[in-house]
Amino acid sequence: MANSTASTIARVGHTATLLPSNDVLVVGGYSSDRLTASAELYHPATSLWKSIGDLNVPRADHTASLLMNGNVLVTGGNDSNGVTKSVEIYDPLSQWNPTGDMIFARASHTATLLLTGHILVTGGKGSTGSIASAELYNPIMPIMGWRLTGDLNIARSGHTATLLKNGNVLVVGGYGGGGILASAEIYHIDDPATGQGHWVDASDGLHVARAGHSATLLENGNGDVLIAGGYRSGGILASAEIYHIDDPATGQGHWVDASDGLHVARMGHSATLLLDNTVFVAGGDSADGPLTSSELYDTKTGQWIPTGSLSVPRSFHTATLLQDGSLLITGGISLRSELVPAERVTPGVQATLEWNRVSDPTVLGYKVYYGTTSNSYQGAVILDRETKYLFGNLPKGTMYYFAVTSFNGIGESCSSNEVSKFIP
Repeated sequence: MANSTASTIARVGHTATLLPSNDVLVVGGYSSDRLTASAELYHPATSLWKSIGDLNVPRADHTASLLMNGNVLVTGGNDSNGVTKSVEIYDPLSQWNPTGDMIFARASHTATLLLTGHILVTGGKGSTGSIASAELYNPIMPIMGWRLTGDLNIARSGHTATLLKNGNVLVVGGYGGGGILASAEIYHIDDPATGQGHWVDASDGLHVARAGHSATLLENGNGDVLIAGGYRSGGILASAEIYHIDDPATGQGHWVDASDGLHVARMGHSATLLLDNTVFVAGGDSADGPLTSSELYDTKTGQWIPTGSLSVPRSFHTATLLQDGSLLITGGISLRSELVPAERVTPGVQATLEWNRVSDPTVLGYKVYYGTTSNSYQGAVILDRETKYLFGNLPKGTMYYFAVTSFNGIGESCSSNEVSKFIP
């Protein structure tokens, strides 16, 4: 139930960056099974897209980092010749300008803007597999080019990198030479003038090895990090855990499970900290393919709550939080491996539906129906045994009607009494 805001190009393996102007810069990726050099801007005030000059190099699985001067640094990825070390900068005035190459070619890596102003690039996939190297870019003195810094303790790609409140960087999971990783490590900055630092292990590592997961910095005192979902050799994960920081000076901490985990196992999803300090987890791949479902993690109660769905199934998309609290969801893979355009969602809770648990032990779950016409519903959500559902992403200025049924292995029960609510 999201507002359609179709972009000009459906894509995956792209990046989306919120600019100081509040426009969103969407860059590169794969479109129709081909690499694309296209870049476009989304203007939230008008919901319009504008094509801008193409990248110098078509690329996918790259990174895009907003610099302190408002420019965007695009690094590496896959180009027509394989993994690339090329780098270019988006300047809103002059558009795309090549800059010095990285020392190592890499894709599916991370790039983090440090508090020092440097860009820390870590790991990724090289021409022969995952790499451990890390390097630094100084936007203030680009003539100095890229400089190596301490190698990761473990070569990895497809990992996450989260800037902690103390300025260090937490790197988690991903793919290594021996398979999917449970390890995590912290980049400690030794010299703020150069950004140079070293890596130390973060606690004893994740409870569960994972790749294709999400990592979200929480606004809860020391700034813990929520790790959700992903994939391991046994399949797609519903589990979630939190890196709880014990020592704010170093970032060292320990891992704790995040409640009972996600309601739906997923990988390749997005996870966004909202303005109300909840985390909105949307889409991703399940064992049955891409998902429309989304859920909220309440940082105050530690509970996961199902909420409104995306308009189409998608995985490996991007989610960008806009100034008004809505999210721009771009690209990704849908059913039958099709690419999908963008949509804009408002994940805030607009209606809360609760009901009494059915005492029948054969009940497997509940089905929540909703629509804009009484007793004629356009949508339905299937739940396990939870008895609460939060609706978001509903178009405003509309009356909605809701009803609930239970189901077992034979079929559905009669529906509950219908309730209604006007979404102002």
